[in-house]
Amino acid sequence: MNERRLAKKRLLVFLALTFALTFLYEFLIVIPIGNDPEAAQLGIATALVSLAMLIPALCSLLTRLITNEGFKNLWIKPNFKGRVRYYLIAFFGPSLLILLGAAAYYLVFPARFDINMGYLVETYASLGVELGAGQLPALLVSQLAVGIFLGPVANIVFTLGEELGWRGYMAPKLLEGGLKVLPSLLIGNIIWGLWHAPLIWGLGHNYGQGYPGYPWAGIAMMCLMCLATGTIFTWLSFKTRSCLPAALGHSAFNGMAAIGTLFAADAAAVDPFVGPVPTGILGCSALIVTAVVLALRLHRDEKRGELIYSPPAKPEQDEKSNPAPPPAALANPAGFTRDSFEKAGGEL
Repeated sequence: MNERRLAKKRLLVFLALTFALTFLYEFLIVIPIGNDPEAAQLGIATALVSLAMLIPALCSLLTRLITNEGFKNLWIKPNFKGRVRYYLIAFFGPSLLILLGAAAYYLVFPARFDINMGYLVETYASLGVELGAGQLPALLVSQLAVGIFLGPVANIVFTLGEELGWRGYMAPKLLEGGLKVLPSLLIGNIIWGLWHAPLIWGLGHNYGQGYPGYPWAGIAMMCLMCLATGTIFTWLSFKTRSCLPAALGHSAFNGMAAIGTLFAADAAAVDPFVGPVPTGILGCSALIVTAVVLALRLHRDEKRGELIYSPPAKPEQDEKSNPAPPPAALANPAGFTRDSFEKAGGEL
């Protein structure tokens, strides 16, 4: 079996396992429990949804085992040397893009912006907590600090569960199967978006329920958001040959996703299909623009043969490929014998 066919086979096995296990788990366990008001109040459904994020990693490992691929190239080595800038981009970039998307939303809908954080005050009041005007600046600073600096690591175990599968396995396999980078980004990230479909249908994940076009409009918007964020995460992975910066960026994205709602005037000012959250078209606008730029750069890198970073060879590997001359040759570079040395007037 040639390499392309083998890569396609492994990719199909991975996708079949991932979708089958995820859909069974979510339809049989997560959705029934998530629709129980008591379980939802206790946060059980949220915990169960988080566990689903580990399934792609599990299935990538199962695929390697089933297809005898082995565990050599897991795309999990950090490859920090000369690549630290990509980790910094993963750490801070999503927060910046989410804030820019929220700003775009409020520029288009200025009446929905409230410097006094009406929606936040309303939310706390519904929980029996009254917020005074003097408390709002400190609350804003603390929310931003937590989102920007703790967000990238707070959820990283679970986002690594996704990224080890999607960016660490599916993305390279799409290329190995013969696709060019642009169609691989389109197909791979739409697959990632469709993977969320049961939660969007059964729990109203990100978009709620009962809206016009439910649940297909929510699934389509999820695919668009995944296409934008997934392109950015793929670029981070390809430039480091590691899924770790993608996991970092994914965790940062999740940690900051709701930050734009802090300045919403009220609940009606938050539209998951529009903004200020990044599930909406305006909330996601900065992510979309960035994804287009990075996709074009990946296309350019592919033409140059520089699509995926290759770590430098280790010194010991270089020594093996270029072995040192034997000691005798070093000690006697001119090739003198004892007789020729004595004839030349030398002594031993």
